[in-house]
Amino acid sequence: MLFSIQKRVSLPEMTSDLWTTDHIDTIEKFFLTSESFLLVIYTLGNHLFVQHSPPRDAKEFVYFIRTDNEVINPGDNFESHVQYGLLKCNALDSLTRLMNTLYSPLLSRNSSWPISVQNEFASGINRFMAVLNDASHKAKGHTVLYLPNEDLEGDSAQLATDKDLVQRLEATVIHWTRQIKEVLTSNQSEASQGMQLPLQEIDFWKKRRDNMSGIAEQLDTSAVLHIHGVLAAASSLYLAQFDTMGARIKEGMAQADSNFRFLSALRDPVAALSKAEVRDMAGLYPRLLDLVRFIWISSPYFNSRDHITGLLQKISNAVILRCSDRIPLDDVFDGNVTAAIAALKDAIASCEAWKDTYAWKKDVHDTHSGKEWQISHSSVFAQVDAFLQRCHNLLEVCDGQIHFGRKDGAAKRPLPCLGGTKGQEIQASLTGIEQSFVRSLDPLVEIRDQILDVKSPLWMDRYSKFKQTTKDLEIMVQNVIASALGSIRTLEAGVELLDVFQLLAERELIGRTLAKCTERVYAIFGEQLDAVKRVFNNQRSNPPLFPTWPRLAGAGLWARLLKKQIDQSKDVLAKASYLATTEPGDEVSCLLFLLCLPASIPCNTL
Repeated sequence: MLFSIQKRVSLPEMTSDLWTTDHIDTIEKFFLTSESFLLVIYTLGNHLFVQHSPPRDAKEFVYFIRTDNEVINPGDNFESHVQYGLLKCNALDSLTRLMNTLYSPLLSRNSSWPISVQNEFASGINRFMAVLNDASHKAKGHTVLYLPNEDLEGDSAQLATDKDLVQRLEATVIHWTRQIKEVLTSNQSEASQGMQLPLQEIDFWKKRRDNMSGIAEQLDTSAVLHIHGVLAAASSLYLAQFDTMGARIKEGMAQADSNFRFLSALRDPVAALSKAEVRDMAGLYPRLLDLVRFIWISSPYFNSRDHITGLLQKISNAVILRCSDRIPLDDVFDGNVTAAIAALKDAIASCEAWKDTYAWKKDVHDTHSGKEWQISHSSVFAQVDAFLQRCHNLLEVCDGQIHFGRKDGAAKRPLPCLGGTKGQEIQASLTGIEQSFVRSLDPLVEIRDQILDVKSPLWMDRYSKFKQTTKDLEIMVQNVIASALGSIRTLEAGVELLDVFQLLAERELIGRTLAKCTERVYAIFGEQLDAVKRVFNNQRSNPPLFPTWPRLAGAGLWARLLKKQIDQSKDVLAKASYLATTEPGDEVSCLLFLLCLPASIPCNTL
């Protein structure tokens, strides 16, 4: 018996070494006991499964069905006791095909059964086959009216005298009515929960039109008309609702066809939008909105507020999707941060252009049209606004990469080498801050696939924690700057400290601390100027000269040496172009002027 099974099993990735003793025991149980009528064999990957119940995940499987309760012995005729076959891909389709071509015709025409059994069985199998056919075709987007396997040859009036037949046909018509009603009452939002884009909206109405057209054609077939005639002859009460549904199908088909034809005008512009570069998308928005307005004003069916709002939402989704495709998340977290910032800014500009173009077209419409613009702005742009916020969030992540992660494009800036007694301590603190920042990115990287999905609830919670971490890091940087500031004794050391942290001046908290450091640098320079001024004023009448120096020439050289001290410090400040203009800086500039140094030096270079 095992050989009879094995030679009939032909499956993908099937090899003889996959058979085990457990498989053999399961097969023997199927033959030698009457506990199970079904044996199923299938493969998943490199594993073979033998069981007595239908599989859930198999794309194809071999089945064996016992035809009676008798034990099957090795010497028995296998074919007379077991029916077998192969179900491929869609098990529902295979079952439907098998039932329609074999079991339903075979069992429905079994005249050896008593009449009462035949009628009861016919009613049951008709109900089962109607549901099975409906489920099988509905998965493909089609509605097929099941034709019962009944003997309907003869005159309608004569067939109408068979009450059992009439009841079965009425059950069939009730099922048809339910199918048609379901098609009519299912609107686009219910029928296409996952529909997000304009092209999917267009395809939806095409499929709806084709489905209704198919139903209308089936209603005009001779088989359906014959069943209708039998029930009409029997004065069935169920025909009125069925006829009403049939008439509404033709109306619905006209509506679906009209909507499809109007929406098809959007196909090419939307396809161009899906392929355009982000910075070029703004040029496509005016035509898209003109076409939407044309559909709203001209379409006899697709002109409601809900329809147009939904269509604009889907165009917004197309804008978001295209921008999302061009944002390199890998660069945001571990790549060229400069490129990521450029892409994010392009996406933000494109979304803002979409909103601005909409506002412009709305103003033009309100000015020149008597039809009120009833579209809700918040409904159309809710997702766009959420996406814009997400882009701004990612820009802050990129800023953190530059400020705390030392990113410079795709490379990393070298860790600054600071002199002084606290140079190594500051370096260690900066290294610790960088490591803390990198760890704070890990929760965001874990949900990388959902970052640009504005409906994902995971981002906000994780980003809030990241934001709090960056605030803590800012405080740590403030403490590092404050500690270093206390050890500054020379102008050069102060400028060096400002140079190390000048990129972080964009952050408000750190910027305020650096402003204090800048004031300290100007104060040191001011103290140096005051010292030179005092020396000059106190000794100008009798400058300390070497005995060998001429009196007048030596006095000039002495004054020049004093000026050289100021020039060295002035040059250091002049090279620090990032120093902000402050009140102490203005005071130092005035003091320089009073000391008769070049007055052309602008204060903001000090």
